[in-house]
Amino acid sequence: MEAALQIKGLCKVFGHVPIIKNVSFDVYPGEVFGFLGPNGAGKTTTIKMVMGFLAPDKGDIIINGTNIKENYEKAMSNLGGIVENPEMYKDLTGRTNLKMYARLHDGVTDERINEVISLVGMSQRIDEKIKKYSLGMKQRIGLAQAILHKPRVLILDEPTNGLDPAGIKELRDILCHLAHNDGVAVIISSHLLSEMELMCDRVGIISNGTMLGVKPIKDLLEHANGGTVSFRFLTNDIDLSLSILNGKFSKAVTNVTSGYLDLSIPFECVPLINKKLVEGGVSIYGITQNTASLEEAFMNIIQRGGFDA
Repeated sequence: MEAALQIKGLCKVFGHVPIIKNVSFDVYPGEVFGFLGPNGAGKTTTIKMVMGFLAPDKGDIIINGTNIKENYEKAMSNLGGIVENPEMYKDLTGRTNLKMYARLHDGVTDERINEVISLVGMSQRIDEKIKKYSLGMKQRIGLAQAILHKPRVLILDEPTNGLDPAGIKELRDILCHLAHNDGVAVIISSHLLSEMELMCDRVGIISNGTMLGVKPIKDLLEHANGGTVSFRFLTNDIDLSLSILNGKFSKAVTNVTSGYLDLSIPFECVPLINKKLVEGGVSIYGITQNTASLEEAFMNIIQRGGFDA
């Protein structure tokens, strides 16, 4: 599958200070891609170059097969996005703002405008003036603007700003629908790592202007656990469990609490240990998997300076 967005060797220098250093990554149709990094890492600068707000000093940005250096207008016609706070005419209604924005693109019908209004959950308030909207409502209208022309690539920088928990979930559902149902390549930069964990298919991490790597969420979380997985066994007899596991599996025990036994073991060992405990007279009331969160994985990677450092 051809990437919807290709970033190759991107560099940006402000003054004599390199801010973006040879950044490369691809984003594919139908995925939600999380672009993560600490404050000042270069996320917004990279996004602004992709959006055409800043010119790269070096490198290529290819959107839906078109290099922005070769055909800027065609490339940008396949791109939608919000960087920081969306700009709107405050004394006009949400609907009028959308209609004005629609004139920038060919083929945006009234039906399409109504469709995106419904999609972002603004049908009840769309005919009120923007100055009456909360920040979260402005974010919704900004998203509606960004997807009016059915872009193949959608970029959102901190899209959950001003949204309450219900609004964040609604946004997550909208973005996942756009990616997984409509085949849009969605790129999100956010500090809410718990939401990114629920939303993203893959994540890329940037630090000090350098791309540390890209991995699927599942692989990243497994990597954070050091290649092993922790399982918690709820038993009726911890002492008996420990005596049964003494020897081959004793080093796998990472934590013992009242009724719980944590073991760091591969998946394939779970049935074997369960069988040994049951045959030894232990009752097993439950087995759950403990995994590192995306936040823990993110902090480990930043501190190590890379995925495999």
